[in-house]
Amino acid sequence: MSSITYTVEIPPIHYLLLGLETAIFKHQEPQAAKNEALSYLSKVLRDAVEKEIIEIWDFDNEVSADLKKITNLESSIYAEENGILNFERILECKIKYTFNSYIIKNAVFNRHRHGSPSQKIASYGFFALIENQSDKPSRSTVIKIKNEERESSGNPFVRKRNENMNLNYFEKLKIQEAKQLYFDQNNNYQKEILNTNSFLALERIFLSFQNTFIITKYLFVPEHFHKNATAVIDLLVQTYSPENEYEFHTAVEIEGVKFYVYKHDPVSCALTFSKTGKLYIRDQNGVKEVDENTTFSDLTDMPAIDQKLQNIIEII
Repeated sequence: MSSITYTVEIPPIHYLLLGLETAIFKHQEPQAAKNEALSYLSKVLRDAVEKEIIEIWDFDNEVSADLKKITNLESSIYAEENGILNFERILECKIKYTFNSYIIKNAVFNRHRHGSPSQKIASYGFFALIENQSDKPSRSTVIKIKNEERESSGNPFVRKRNENMNLNYFEKLKIQEAKQLYFDQNNNYQKEILNTNSFLALERIFLSFQNTFIITKYLFVPEHFHKNATAVIDLLVQTYSPENEYEFHTAVEIEGVKFYVYKHDPVSCALTFSKTGKLYIRDQNGVKEVDENTTFSDLTDMPAIDQKLQNIIEII
């Protein structure tokens, strides 16, 4: 009869820093063994945060991409009533393993043997919960206490994340950034919220994105327009610029409406006119048609959206 064991893995260097070691849990009831392992992993993570061996940063609020450092995991947000941590919620946060100056210097001094210092630091490992079934040769990782990006799809219009999968930090960051951008009333230069099924309106948005250089733009497509809108965008890409980069960014629910957010990265600095000979660009109000009053700076300068971003662009 197959038996299941759970292992909480503590890498050697973290054992030295934390004083807690790898532990194996086995029980007649697999769920009991898993709960014991989760309880131990919870203790490991609590102690690691308390001793600043790990830093956990959560989002400041529901519509912000700003982060705040979490110093106590006892909050009901992060812990269940039974004392086991809510690992799904914690993995939505930014997780950073910290090391003392001696370990950092050692990684720098030995980079000729181990690659870059960051690669060496990454090789030290991370806390994890492993499941092992006696009748199977391989082990499966149940929980990794680390930030890890999922592989993306090669199709730019594929919604990359399965709706039933738990969010990780990188996906949560995209959602928070999308919400922050959506509610930023001073930044219509970088975003467009599609509120019509008019083809000409979507074409104007498409061309204004195409003629706006340097910065990444974001198109918010409501779910009820999504299927047809993405098909039209694909047609516009083939019509105007096959090298155009439109890629699914994230899905987000805002004020009861689900939006699929697509990002557009500039790929050239050539102006693209509509088939009727008109030229569309963007300003702080969104789409703008070029006319006799359009100046040089309207095409070459970006409105002041964010001072840090503006400084970076000026350096570029």
